[in-house]
Amino acid sequence: MNGMSASMQRLSWASRVALLTLSLCLLVMPAGVRAQDCRQAAGDIELTLTDLGLGTIDMFFLADFNSRINSGHPILFGFSAENLSPDESRLVLLRFNVNVSGGVIDDELIESESLPFTLGAGEIKQGTNQDLAESNSHFYLDSFDITGAGEALQDVILETGYLPEGTYIFTVSLIDTQSSDEVSCSIELHVINPRAVNLILPGDHFSDNLLLEHSLLPQFQWQSHGSQFNFRVCEVQSGDSSGEEVMESQPIYEQLAFESFFAGTHTLLYPPSAELLVEGGMYCWEVEAIINTSGGEIIFTSDIFCFELASNASVSFRDPMLAALINSLPPGTLDWILAQLPGFSATGFATIDDIEITQGELQLLLEALIADGWEIGNLEIE
Repeated sequence: MNGMSASMQRLSWASRVALLTLSLCLLVMPAGVRAQDCRQAAGDIELTLTDLGLGTIDMFFLADFNSRINSGHPILFGFSAENLSPDESRLVLLRFNVNVSGGVIDDELIESESLPFTLGAGEIKQGTNQDLAESNSHFYLDSFDITGAGEALQDVILETGYLPEGTYIFTVSLIDTQSSDEVSCSIELHVINPRAVNLILPGDHFSDNLLLEHSLLPQFQWQSHGSQFNFRVCEVQSGDSSGEEVMESQPIYEQLAFESFFAGTHTLLYPPSAELLVEGGMYCWEVEAIINTSGGEIIFTSDIFCFELASNASVSFRDPMLAALINSLPPGTLDWILAQLPGFSATGFATIDDIEITQGELQLLLEALIADGWEIGNLEIE
């Protein structure tokens, strides 16, 4: 097995810029993906590759795989090299590659190899990605290069500041230098660039004429590639001149570190158990996406949207499709729900916080309570 060329013994200028100057990162979606395992054998050698941490973080840095940085690497995957021969040692080397496809770049991103090392008869050597950067390890990547994708990769980096979207394939290979037997295992991940949290509705940026909201239970929507969020609503106080000033106040409603796994667009309905919104009142809201990285949490914060509650606001749902779906439930669904309340008999009308609502609105609220797991703060039946 021929070794790599001498040019791979050092990082190029472009590699140093990519690894040491730019904060380049990969955002893996979705978080919590199932761990991947692989076991392959060829001749007298066997390789096992296990996902140990890739599925537990959303973002990791390309520098996490730089063999010239030997501290701070998170544990992302583990591997073992085994000599299956009971009486002969083998001289092997480890290769680590990262390829990207399905995006702007369709090429090899990282190419690296260790020096040859000995596996004794029946011996197993184990390691993690941290050992790839540890000079005292058998698996230390003595040669390392990230210029395989060439100018196309550099163009994307300079334009966006991030690595391109695509499917990233992390491959560990074990090569028997005596027999040329080679065995490989891969972990495949879809990667996207982190983007801002974009608010959709209700409201718009702070101004003298805020957009009107007609529901006492507004439905908040935003777009983000994240899956865990902080959400806050604050009331506009006299003298506030910007959304930032408004959000410095104590939130009238706040939900922290909650998960939403919708693809791209996320929705949160203002809960009836929260502080009642007042007709004519003005409110601002923001969302923070919580991204778990190899170096800790990173927060992506949205802009701030503000709105005014109309004087004729009522308890209704903004989304007509939701209302249509709920109204299409089999007849008797509402009666079944109410029947769970011992001794209940309908009087012909219902009120929430002294506001009369229709039977249809009551059905929407009850179904939302069941579907979304809301908690009832106080319920009185007369």
